[in-house]
Amino acid sequence: MKSEAKSFWRGAADILPLAVSAAVFGAVYGMTSRRFGFPLWSVAAMSLMIFAGSSQFMAANVLYGGAGPLSTVATIGIVNLRMLLLSTALNERVKDRFSLRQRLIGAFFLTDESFVTYYGSLGETAPSAGRYMGASLTIYIFWICSCVAGYQFGAFLPERVAALLSFAFPATFAAMVAPQIKTKPAVVAALVAAVTAVICYLLIPGKTYIIAGCFAGSLAGVLAQPRGDRV
Repeated sequence: MKSEAKSFWRGAADILPLAVSAAVFGAVYGMTSRRFGFPLWSVAAMSLMIFAGSSQFMAANVLYGGAGPLSTVATIGIVNLRMLLLSTALNERVKDRFSLRQRLIGAFFLTDESFVTYYGSLGETAPSAGRYMGASLTIYIFWICSCVAGYQFGAFLPERVAALLSFAFPATFAAMVAPQIKTKPAVVAALVAAVTAVICYLLIPGKTYIIAGCFAGSLAGVLAQPRGDRV
């Protein structure tokens, strides 16, 4: 029990820098939702039940633009397809140590941030459900509180400042990911993903560039590995 508690708090410490940055992103989401005229309860409910920053931003924008429920759900689904890749990669590392119940609960809390911090820790220690939940619950709490706070206090923040704050999250995320790009396959995967995403962003409307970059980068990374290391 003490070991799990220690792992829990270690996971919380792992993700704290990203949680603080995500809180800024969440505050911007709250401000944006307020400007769009959404009620506070809808902002809180989406943060509690969806818990996906990019999807929540996308949903707010398409709903504000007059999109219907089906097209909104379809758009969110496309944005979140990358979670299939993340969950598959993570499941391969923890399936022998996590019970089915733990994996199902963990699936809800899976985010880009929890994946980056927890997956990176697997090279140091054995899989720990406590460490994963410590990271996941920390950013979950930060996210919900920041969304509500942003909504409540967004009226007092100038529009230009809110726009500048929106860059804090991707900048911090990039800083967390960069140190993990050490091997040749990782470098190849990152470069191919970046180039593919930029090209698709410029040529194809919508959020398909996210999926295209993920798939292209993953395939390039696998092909760049020595033949004996390929799964």
